[in-house]
Amino acid sequence: MSSLSEKSEEESIKSTALNLLEKRTFEFRKLPRGKLLVGKKIEAKFFPYSNLGSSIRISSGKLEFKIHSFYLKSEPGNLEAVIDLLLYKLLKQPIPDELESMIRKFYESHTTQNCTSKNKKESNVLLFGIKN
Repeated sequence: MSSLSEKSEEESIKSTALNLLEKRTFEFRKLPRGKLLVGKKIEAKFFPYSNLGSSIRISSGKLEFKIHSFYLKSEPGNLEAVIDLLLYKLLKQPIPDELESMIRKFYESHTTQNCTSKNKKESNVLLFGIKN
C-alpha cells in the first residue's frame, strides 16, 4: 500500500507533466496546422505499457495524450521530447533530427535496462534451479 506522501508526490509529478503538456501545446499552435490545437481541452493519462508506446488523439473539443508512465520518472527533457514528438506527428510536421536522436537514445537505454533486468532474473532462475 502506498503512503499518502507517495500519492501526493505522484499527483504533483502528474500536475507538472500536465503543465508541460499545456505549455508545449501552446507553443505548437504557432506551427503550420497548429490551429488544429486551438480551443482543445488537454487530457493526459499515464500508463505502464509493456513498451514505451505513447499516443495522441484529437477529438471534438479534446486533445488526449496517453503516455508511458516511465516518462514521469525520467529526466524532464525526455517527457518534453515525447510530447514534442507526438505533436509533430499530429500536425504532420517534420521531426527535428535532435529530437529523433534524443528519443532513440531514451528507447535504447530503456531497452538495455529491461534486457539487463530480464537477464538477472534468468540467471537467478538458473542459479536456484527454479523453472517456470
